Amino acid sequence: MSKPELVKLIDTTLCTACRGCQVACKQWNELPGLKTKQLGTYQNPPDLQWNTWTLIRFQEYEDKNKNFQWIFRKDGCMHCTDAACVKVCPSGSLYYTPLKTVGIHRDKCIGCKECVSACPFHIPKYDAKTDKVYKCDL
Repeated sequence: MSKPELVKLIDTTLCTACRGCQVACKQWNELPGLKTKQLGTYQNPPDLQWNTWTLIRFQEYEDKNKNFQWIFRKDGCMHCTDAACVKVCPSGSLYYTPLKTVGIHRDKCIGCKECVSACPFHIPKYDAKTDKVYKCDL
């Protein structure tokens, strides 16, 4: 019998970009809130950070009728089945969980930032204060 796999699907037709998933991620993982500035867009915070692992990205545009429109999507770790971050991690901090998601042992992280450079989605984020890399651990 094969090992179980986890698949995380997001029905984008139901997403209203309320950012409830951002708040839930911070609460569940006991991550500190961020003080941000309003930059004239709904995109807030501007990017994923060491303490922001889930983000709703907003892209604003004008359609062919000159109407203002938004495209939004959830951003965060893709939990790749062939993850570049896992391949390059020399300390074994990044690993595959039994459900085949990408987990992280922060206590093993040596702060080399190899995973930060390797991830094509720019997901792992380095925190200079702790000299560790952070990302969603699902």
